Amino acid sequence: MSSLFLVGGVTLDPFQDVIDTRFPNLFDRVVVLDDIEQLLLHLYRERVGVKYTTSVSGPDTTNNTTNTIKPSSFETGVALIVHRPTGPYKDLNPILQRFFPCFNAIALTESQVRDDSIVMSMLTNLQRFVHICRNRIARMSYWMYEEEPFGSLYMMIRHLRFAQQLNQQATTIPRAIRSIDFASLLGVTPEMESRLWNSLDTWSFQAHSLQTKELVYCGFLLLRHCAVSGKLSVQNNKLLLLLFTLESSYHQANRFHNFRHAVDVMQAAWQLAKRLLTDPLQILLVTLAALGHDVGHPGANNQLLCKYNSPVALHYNQRSVLENLHTDIFTSLLSDYWPQLISRTSQGRQHMELISEAIMATDMAFHGDYVRQLQESEQTVDDPRSLSSLILKAADISNVTRPLIISAQWAALITFEFDDCALIDRYQASGGKHDSGVGGDRRNSLDKSKNSLELEHGIGFSDEFQCTSPEQLTDSFPTIPAGQIFFIDTFAEQFFAEFCKAFPKVSFLVENVRSNREFWVSRS
Repeated sequence: MSSLFLVGGVTLDPFQDVIDTRFPNLFDRVVVLDDIEQLLLHLYRERVGVKYTTSVSGPDTTNNTTNTIKPSSFETGVALIVHRPTGPYKDLNPILQRFFPCFNAIALTESQVRDDSIVMSMLTNLQRFVHICRNRIARMSYWMYEEEPFGSLYMMIRHLRFAQQLNQQATTIPRAIRSIDFASLLGVTPEMESRLWNSLDTWSFQAHSLQTKELVYCGFLLLRHCAVSGKLSVQNNKLLLLLFTLESSYHQANRFHNFRHAVDVMQAAWQLAKRLLTDPLQILLVTLAALGHDVGHPGANNQLLCKYNSPVALHYNQRSVLENLHTDIFTSLLSDYWPQLISRTSQGRQHMELISEAIMATDMAFHGDYVRQLQESEQTVDDPRSLSSLILKAADISNVTRPLIISAQWAALITFEFDDCALIDRYQASGGKHDSGVGGDRRNSLDKSKNSLELEHGIGFSDEFQCTSPEQLTDSFPTIPAGQIFFIDTFAEQFFAEFCKAFPKVSFLVENVRSNREFWVSRS
């Protein structure tokens, strides 16, 4: 969905004719908001799925209605924000990049839209970008390989550069964001808090049953619990702002590597850490690292980034590209929102090193090294930093250790994402041409199936998916079992066998892997 936001009394009058005659299908809706504060609240609410009503119309603005706003990722379309510059909000684009990194949003002032040359250039470029956004493979390729920035529209290299720039500056949080009560925005109640905590406190954690707003609050509950246990002070509202910004730094439109996966891995890491670690601060650090371990992930892999010389691959000399990206973006966020945790003191540097090393351990290129460490070195399991890395590595691939109904859902999603990678390869090999079979209006066949599960918009999962049995999933997608058997036989079973040998407290992990494998074999 593409949106035109009119903020602070701005009207369409200056460019109504241009939109009507030259770009009639560019925007799906026009949203009118009173001020910047209302705009920011709207973006947060819509992103995490908090329903509320506001004035919305079609692009001709002739039928203004009060509509209930539904969730939107702001990734499968564009958002043009036209506003009157007031006080500290003369240029909204840095705020959009900082607090909503994965949004395809760009802001213009009212005076800028009165300049015909600016408007024509902007709308022409937006129209081109809308076509890219609406096609999954073209969109992902743009994220990964584009070098020239256009407004605030998303590119991986731009995400990285802005994070690095922010890390070097002392910046304050704008008052319009500081004044938001994020717990109230989420509609938190004691019943909701109790229900979510109970779901976190079991290995049968069902991330797919939760809405985005609930995933955000799950992250908050775990971090607050760990911080209190570790005797670290952090304001609730600032911690929630970190969670909101972190969620907006993941691509909701990704099939597997998204904020849902991050929260799932965070919960798994916490479950393992509280069994295997004794230092509450260390438990906090590995739990926190898990939440940020895939931030900015494009839904592809290091091989594709390197094969076609993406800017981020060149930046990192084609070594652990994604893991370095995640580390740099995440530590920048922590510096911004929780600076006392990774301050420039000796202890702060140690905290940052533990987080960085744990995230780097999720690079599957090092998988064999970690298996050998478990086999050969007792020191590994006794060293807190090495153990933290092992815990996050185990949590990252723990979907194969979950109960079958949960594991099968993750199996379907990773299968979808692997198929996307194959399509990206074809798309790039063809030079990004639409006749490669994946560009233009042609869609991945998985999107057309009854189990596409709203994935194109990244806004959650239907009741149908939650109730789909493993048998039904394999009937719909018969390639899933072979992929799971390959992953378990090649990577997971040996790793978890050695992990559980070193840590008998978590022997259920390898037991679940073997039980799940039996099912996949029976369906292959």
